[in-house]
Amino acid sequence: MSPSAKPQSPAVMPAVTTVAPKTKTTTTEHKKLGKVHRRSRSGCFTCRLRRKKCEEGKPECKACRHLGLQCDYARPIWWGTAEQRRQHKEIIKAAIKKSQLSKKAASHAIPDFSAPRLSSAAPPSLCSAPTASDPFTSHPHSRSSASPSADWDPYLFSEGLVDPSACFPLEVDVKTEHHVLVNGDNWVSYPWSEPEFVTEPKFFPEPPVIEGPSVEHCDLYLHNQFLETVQPLLFPILDLDQPDSASGLILPSLESNSAYRHCCLSAAAVHLKATRQVAAELIDPDISRHRYAAVSELCNALEHDNDHTHLLDATLGMIFFKCSVGRHDENLMDIPWHQHFQAAVNLIGKLDLPISSPVPTSMSLAAWIDIIGATMLGQAPAFADSYRNLNLVGGSAGLSSLMGCDDSVMFIISEIACLDATREFLAEEALCAYVETLGHAIDDTEPGPGAVQGCFTPTGSIRADQLRINVTALFRLAARIYLCSLVPGFDPRQESMCRLVASFTDLLTYIPEGPLGFDRSLAWPFLITGAQATNTSSFRAVLNERCRRMGDAAHFGSFGRVRQILHDVWHSFDATGSPKRWQDVMRDNGWDDLLI
Repeated sequence: MSPSAKPQSPAVMPAVTTVAPKTKTTTTEHKKLGKVHRRSRSGCFTCRLRRKKCEEGKPECKACRHLGLQCDYARPIWWGTAEQRRQHKEIIKAAIKKSQLSKKAASHAIPDFSAPRLSSAAPPSLCSAPTASDPFTSHPHSRSSASPSADWDPYLFSEGLVDPSACFPLEVDVKTEHHVLVNGDNWVSYPWSEPEFVTEPKFFPEPPVIEGPSVEHCDLYLHNQFLETVQPLLFPILDLDQPDSASGLILPSLESNSAYRHCCLSAAAVHLKATRQVAAELIDPDISRHRYAAVSELCNALEHDNDHTHLLDATLGMIFFKCSVGRHDENLMDIPWHQHFQAAVNLIGKLDLPISSPVPTSMSLAAWIDIIGATMLGQAPAFADSYRNLNLVGGSAGLSSLMGCDDSVMFIISEIACLDATREFLAEEALCAYVETLGHAIDDTEPGPGAVQGCFTPTGSIRADQLRINVTALFRLAARIYLCSLVPGFDPRQESMCRLVASFTDLLTYIPEGPLGFDRSLAWPFLITGAQATNTSSFRAVLNERCRRMGDAAHFGSFGRVRQILHDVWHSFDATGSPKRWQDVMRDNGWDDLLI
């Protein structure tokens, strides 16, 4: 609904709006009418959203330039729906407040530090903790992207060098923007006034404020964004058995674990940027600020070597949340996931967590990351021996209930990853023998005929147990394809491989699709299978159609990253006629993602 469709108040009505008997109008009355404020119909969309007068300066108007906002004269993406406009207005409000806070912070004892400047600093490495026992420093996969910035000190807050209230005070109210726009020296005041961000038009309904403890006022929109849009993406299969069971895992840590909370807020900001097409200059400072705050909290806890459970939850959160949000081309600096996981492995050792029944949820999540992450890195899982022992006795690590694939199949994927990590050191005969042995192990996990079937009940609900059987079948086929790709002389155009890819494509009909479907839970099977799909395979067309039905959900998180990898794999395959490994595509592009 455009502003022109709104009823106008008398203060902003045109000079003559009603049919009245012709009367003489004095020159003074004409002058008064000429001064009446007319709301802009051709000004920038930012001023129109804020319901402000726009003087229509080019390339940016005076108000946007003064407040550091993006000035759009062309219809932006966020203008599409009322919900998008409401979300963008919240972002603008937060940006205006923070711009004023940064000016206040500049007058304090340490003028070099202010919250917005965090966006321009490289994220600190976790190795900035001064203790020799810091587990984040021992991983061999250190990257330049994790280099600490000389200008950023993660202990700045913890050591009391800066009063946090100087940078993030809560006393800023709705008068801040009014003071800047109306009372500023370089702005024109008008004879009418309007409450700032208090009375909203009906097409911008305010969402219920879900306020948790210790959440800054300027971060409430991220807190709500996480609970409303990010949390439902995290454990969709876990929620099938008992709705909101994922909330029971997340909310306690969100309320009591400061580092975990910053992980959640950072993920919410990344998701907002990816799904709402929010301008980088508006949202990137929030992403960086919360990432750095989480790292600072972790470093502080590591220095004191306490609260290991909270440390583990936050560390796994920093790994896992990123898998559910964001796009493949995000260019903000961050610490690689495998460096975080090395710290998690050390924390698990300190906590002596069991990898057997009953398994803590944090250990199940760590096992999921460990096994799939090993296939990303081409190395053996950290707990491969434990998975092997569990598989021998038919034990469980809680993977099936958490992510949908039966534990026995995940344990075999762990064994295949071990073989992948050592195949260069094996003779061809020995390698083929191992492949054959693992192939028989996969055969042993096959269910009976007719096990895979539709998972919808007559009433339209989903049978969780049946969905897990179907998901396991796809992981099983992907594991078999992964295993076959290790055989010397492998070629995806071989008839046996084409049959496996075709079988995978057929099984997809048993997985609910669309934005509320479960394709996003199958990122790894899609990657492994799609990398071997030739240009004659129906897999490509089926995947594209399922992506179309997913809508925007197909563009972010691990699923969106898998799509981009497969696009590059297929482009290279079709152009050169020779297959290119998906690992090489990721390496060539500098992608260091965990795809779960």
